[in-house]
Amino acid sequence: MAQADSGTLLPLALRVEAATVRLEVQGCDLPPQACRVWLLPLVADDKVSDAVLPLLADDERTKANAYRVPFARHRFVQTRGALRLLLGRCLHVPAASLRFDYGEFGKPVLAQGEAWHFNVAHSGDYALLAIADGREVGVDIERHRSLPDLAALAGTVFSLDEAAAWHSLPEAERVPGFFAAWSAKEAVAKATGRGLGLGLEKLEVGVPASGESFAPRSVRVGASAACRLFTLPAPAGYAAALALRVAPG
Repeated sequence: MAQADSGTLLPLALRVEAATVRLEVQGCDLPPQACRVWLLPLVADDKVSDAVLPLLADDERTKANAYRVPFARHRFVQTRGALRLLLGRCLHVPAASLRFDYGEFGKPVLAQGEAWHFNVAHSGDYALLAIADGREVGVDIERHRSLPDLAALAGTVFSLDEAAAWHSLPEAERVPGFFAAWSAKEAVAKATGRGLGLGLEKLEVGVPASGESFAPRSVRVGASAACRLFTLPAPAGYAAALALRVAPG
């Protein structure tokens, strides 16, 4: 099974020098059967996004230019550009040469058919980028935020046991508790390639009690598939999780 560097989020940054984007990164060389996750601070900076844009494929640039909110465009361009630069280093190919296919539920995969798997997520001012050798991977980050319909939402994405555990939390702990569980469910759903179509209320991950985080553990998905689930350290006010698909047998 691929091993996860679950104790840390490795730093990642995009820097522009003479209109050329450069990746500042730690831990980019993955050992065999490894998985790593990087934290990318997103910046509202046109020169960064404009320098990254030439790395993207035509369909990616079309999607980027369709965003009407400037920060949403920055988020997409910077996240996809950083992913290309990371994958390019792993595969020893130019970042702009990479091509992606998309699964039934929209999850991108390398068109080159390599054994490398990847996933990205973003929320607020950060993006997470995960790359794994030989295992499907899912990652999620969520900014803590108060939602007017949080209790109703919990009723739709939590199992009965999870909903009971969440309602038992003190009021001040319900927002972080909700997003800790939500990010874990999202990571597992993305590792399976099914996204929200998995049915999050059917996926049991639990709800952490006050001051606790999830220990690494196996989570069953349906009748046979399973994932190894990790809570990731995250910036203050965020929750993050990583899931690695476990091979059957």
